[in-house]
Amino acid sequence: MIQAKVVALCPFHNRSAVVERTLRSLAAQTYEDFIAIVWDDASSDSTWNELQRVAKLLSDPRIMVLREEQNIGMTAGFKKYSDLADSVYVAIVGSGDECFPSRLAEQVAALDEDWGASFVATATETIDEVTGNSFRDETHRKRYVDNGDLTRAVPFTHGSVMYRAENLKGVGGYDTRYKWCSDWDLFHRLLKASRGIYLNKVLYRRYARLDGVSYNPEKSLEQIRYKYLVALVDSSPESERDAILSAAAKDLKKVVSVFEREIARDLSRRRVKLHFMGRHRQADDLGRIIKTEYHSAFSDEVQALMARVLGSFGLAPDRLITAARSFASK
Repeated sequence: MIQAKVVALCPFHNRSAVVERTLRSLAAQTYEDFIAIVWDDASSDSTWNELQRVAKLLSDPRIMVLREEQNIGMTAGFKKYSDLADSVYVAIVGSGDECFPSRLAEQVAALDEDWGASFVATATETIDEVTGNSFRDETHRKRYVDNGDLTRAVPFTHGSVMYRAENLKGVGGYDTRYKWCSDWDLFHRLLKASRGIYLNKVLYRRYARLDGVSYNPEKSLEQIRYKYLVALVDSSPESERDAILSAAAKDLKKVVSVFEREIARDLSRRRVKLHFMGRHRQADDLGRIIKTEYHSAFSDEVQALMARVLGSFGLAPDRLITAARSFASK
């Protein structure tokens, strides 16, 4: 078992170029009583060598680097290492991302003061590494989080979250049957018996990379299908959970086929977002996937064209995305 008041979990896979950025932000934490478990998930590049190099360079006893000899996947990694943590709290850190120096300290203070909360998330600054744009992409603003706030999606960044370990383990932790959206499923289960806290202060910096799921067209399709699998499981009796997930393991598209219209809508919205961010090639690729897998409405094509034009003007992407969300909700 790994003992500290806080255990921070950070998986890496084939991201050697951004190792130092993340580890330096962990070493800069003002909070002392934590251990960061940073593992290489059987990368094929030099990630493991870079983890060892930077850990030695920083020489911070709070940072522990480990290696998986075979790729186990992000969800299985979170499950494995959170189960090994003998801590009061468990924090998540995305590979290549940065924690602001007071992140862990402020989250510990929030959870220490509110024993009815099972987790705390923070506001996030997103940096697009392709265009250089900086913006806030989360949609939550209230102090507390309940299940009603997760109707459409998780309204904050997973990497900004700190869990109360007792609650995390009490609901069984991450479900490894989800390739994507295991965090959303976990939040639903936690919020059935508790509440979450949201700190509307930027304490986390997320980097949008070309290999990130939100910006890769093929990964986007799979992720959004898993999103609606979570919705289906959450709306079904607990006794049906295992059967639904077993069926999804065989044919995910078939299991979530009842949500085809919603999946196509979400993909179209992501396509618009990519145009706003100036990622027109990825947006076009996603448009072709939508046409192949689902019906692409004329109105969606018009919206994509308008987004391409607006995205070409160099306007602030966060304002464009916020305006689009406001329009879509009406």
